[in-house]
Parts: sequence; C-alpha cells; structure tokens
Amino acid sequence: MSWIGEMLRAGIITDGINLRINGNLVATGGVSGPIGAGNVYYLDPVDGLDTYSGQTPGTAKKTLAAAYALLTANQNDVLYYLGNTSSLTLTANFEWAKDYTHFIGVCPPTAIAARARIMGSDTAGTLTKLWLLSGDNCIFSNLYWFQGGTHASDIGCFEMTGTRNYLWRCHLAGMGHATPAAQTTAYSLRLNGAAECLFEECTIGLDTITRGAANAEIQIAGDAKRIKFDRCLIESQSDTAGHVAINIAAGGLDRWLWLNNTLVYNFSVNHATTLTCAITDAQTATHDILLTGNTGLKGYGYWAGAGVPIYTNIAAPNNAGGEMIATATS
Repeated sequence: MSWIGEMLRAGIITDGINLRINGNLVATGGVSGPIGAGNVYYLDPVDGLDTYSGQTPGTAKKTLAAAYALLTANQNDVLYYLGNTSSLTLTANFEWAKDYTHFIGVCPPTAIAARARIMGSDTAGTLTKLWLLSGDNCIFSNLYWFQGGTHASDIGCFEMTGTRNYLWRCHLAGMGHATPAAQTTAYSLRLNGAAECLFEECTIGLDTITRGAANAEIQIAGDAKRIKFDRCLIESQSDTAGHVAINIAAGGLDRWLWLNNTLVYNFSVNHATTLTCAITDAQTATHDILLTGNTGLKGYGYWAGAGVPIYTNIAAPNNAGGEMIATATS
C-alpha cells in the first residue's frame, strides 16, 4: 500500500470532517459540523499566520500556541499539523492539558523522524522537558518530537501523566545533544501516573547521539499501570554499560507493562559494546513485565537482572505449548 493509501486508511489525510484511526471513526464534524461534534483546525509553521482563523488548510495558524488555543477540551477537537520543510521550534516546556483533544501530523507516516516535527532549541536550561501530555483520552499520530536542547538541564523529551492516551506512529527522541545525554536523569519518554495508554508502531529514542551516562530511553516513574507498546522500536546509541531501554522506579509500575512485537535495540560503533541489560526495575510491589509476539533484543546482554518479573511467550524445552513462562534472563 502506498503511503497515501496508508494515511487514508488511518485517517491522517482528512476531508476536514472525519478523523479515522486504523479505520475506526473517532471524531467527526468540521467547524460547521453537527452539534456535539468536534471542530477541526490546522497548523502550518511555514505558510500559516496567527491572524488566520485556522479553520482550513489555507487559513492555518502558524504557531503551536495560537493553534492550541482554538481547541476546546472534552469535545474531540482535532488539530492537523501540515508537515513541511520547516518544523515547530519550542524554547520552553509545552503542556497539552486538554482532555479529548487530538493532534495529527499530515506527512508520510514513517514512524521515524516524520516531517511533522516539534523541535526543542535551548541553551539556557529552560527546556527541561519538551512536551508534557497531562490531558486524558487524547490521540496523537504521525508526529516527531526531538529534544535538541544543549543545556545539561534539557533532560526530557516527552512526559505523560494523563490516562487512556493513544500514540500511533509517533517518534519521541530525547537526548538530542551530547550534554544532556551525559545526564543520568535524561530520557526520551517518561510515564508518571499514566494508565491504560497504548503506543502503537512508535519509535522511542534515537541512535545518532551517544548516551554518555547510565540513563534510560523510557522512565517509568510513578504509578503507571497497564501500559502497552505494540510493534514499537525502542532505540539508542550507547557504549555505557548501564544505559537501559526501560527503567522502572520504586513505586513506578502497577499491574503490568506489555511489549508486543517490539524491538529493543542499542547501537554501538563496530558493535564493540554490549550493554548489561535492557530493563532495570526497583518496584517491589507485585507487577509483571510481559514480552509477547516477536519482541526481540539487540545490543544488550540480557533482558533484565535476576529477580525482575519478566514473562515471555518463547517456548522453553519443557513448555511445548508456548504459554507464558517466568525467566530472569533470555
């Protein structure tokens, strides 16, 4: 299927009335749509103007702040970001706090470095996290966040505290400069109180900036529960043995974390360094880490250290049925 066909299938190209994700209608109505339907607005950092209405592609807003101000919480308003040769550039933290509002990029759905870009630029330490998603029940699709701040305080790319959010073919790339990449607290994605969230065909991390400390692409920081990564890529470039793909803090995870058909990958020059393990876990309360489908590991010695509650559906010799089996390493 062509990328145009793929975008049509997923609703990334719109007629201004309907929004479909994976063939499912999730929002309908234009700015003159039926009562109770969400409104549709447009953002174009190249050809837009903030004096425009934002109601059509030709009258798109230019800045994220102006476009976001048009959205009304709890009515499924949709903001379409028209990808182009230039990106949105943020120099301070941005919070998406409106429940039931959706943000969709219009460009080829590559899942890696898509051209609907939100870039961070900072030298003063004002961009501690590029993006905070505190809203609930939001859909983000076909977007690329790149934390390019060069200050040691620019440690975060994307933090989620909201619940029941859905990201499809998004790229969350933290530590885009060597200085923040050398901080132990740096991350690409941080889950803090998020629950029942789904990441589908997303990329988390990047493999162009060397991680110079024992940091993590994904931090699970506080009471996250029932989080699923489906057909995702968690990637990094590191020669620091303690760098991990996922770090779970004490009190960080409730119930389960599920990786399905997901590749966890670290690149090192000449493949000279194999990192110790992909997951570190300090949570002591009962919880599970589920690895299913073709979930795989490259560039790490083990999934996790002894005692971490990892479950995989890879059949052991005494487990011909292939049901879930406990394993400390695999």
